[in-house]
Amino acid sequence: MNLWQDSNDLTVSSCKFAQKLAAVVESISVWAPVSEKVVLSLKHSASGASYDGVAVLSAAEFLYIEDSDGKEKHLRSEAGNLTTFAHEYGHVIFTDWLTRDIPEFKSIREGIASPMIANQKVYFLANQRALIEKRIIAAPTPSHLKHLLEKKQEIERQLAQAYFETGEFSAEQNRILNLLAPYHELFADVVAVLFAEDPQAMRKAVEFPCSSDKEAYKAAARDFTTHHAHDHWNDSTPHYMFSPVRSELYTHHWIKGYDAQEKRDYLIKVYNLLREDILASWHQKPTSVRDANKKLIERITRTYR
Repeated sequence: MNLWQDSNDLTVSSCKFAQKLAAVVESISVWAPVSEKVVLSLKHSASGASYDGVAVLSAAEFLYIEDSDGKEKHLRSEAGNLTTFAHEYGHVIFTDWLTRDIPEFKSIREGIASPMIANQKVYFLANQRALIEKRIIAAPTPSHLKHLLEKKQEIERQLAQAYFETGEFSAEQNRILNLLAPYHELFADVVAVLFAEDPQAMRKAVEFPCSSDKEAYKAAARDFTTHHAHDHWNDSTPHYMFSPVRSELYTHHWIKGYDAQEKRDYLIKVYNLLREDILASWHQKPTSVRDANKKLIERITRTYR
């Protein structure tokens, strides 16, 4: 994992935190190896972490949660931050394994790679330009100012090229990405709780004191130990759509221990179940949230019987 940031703008504490994130990847790689090479884009603070589906994993040393109306920010604990990062790395694993096993997905991923990389490049170069502009104002000498102006001109040239390379996804690409999204979130949550060795880890990572009913619902939906009956579940939001499946996994099919081999075996079994369900749905029209959960739970029950 490479660090993608201007080294002049990384504090000592940020570099130390990058080492902690690298340790998360190393820990997970023991039981979930991948061939993917990812770049870490590390910020000082942010409201979330993310994986772009191609190459860039974004994280922050200080990760905060905004309440539903955006008026208050709640800083996540370091443990919650690392669990969140493990979740994002779970997306890397799922993407890598699907690319290996589903040729159609590999083709779609190759098709979206260029615009996705270009979008990340635009974001990165825009940040670099903003930093250069701050240094231009504080330039101590004319020669230093000249150097900075030349550097800004080069960044703007690269930025114009990156804007030219960005583009929109096709209808088919969007259809498949939307199909995969809830499976991605479920799998990434499994990775996160296996890393933390706590089925409530994602809830703890996103929950904060005095949260509203809406925020409490979001946190509970990520908790594997909370019962969510599929009969009345209708939330199609990718992070919450398969909450009844989380309940099923924990209640009837949870991992017995947390050593590396058990984690590996369990994750592979979950992955295979999700991959089979994805392939069965690949050319089908979308079903209701209730039926999607029912179908996947039945598949899990048959497999574990």
